Amino acid sequence: MTDLHFNIDGMSCGGCSSGLTKLLEAAPGVSAVSVSHEDNSGDVTIDETTTSRDAIVAIIEKAGYEVS
Repeated sequence: MTDLHFNIDGMSCGGCSSGLTKLLEAAPGVSAVSVSHEDNSGDVTIDETTTSRDAIVAIIEKAGYEVS
């Protein structure tokens, strides 16, 4: 398992972080997710044999947020 940390721009409320959390939790290979709109951050634990950092970034960006 690999722990990833992201700075995520564009979240403005709890609904944003909740929605993004659900999207990330549904992704294959993701075992844990913590997203905070207050801190503009996200922590995701992945199984690198199933998914990658780039795949997680793509999910975040497809949801309309920017990873910086």
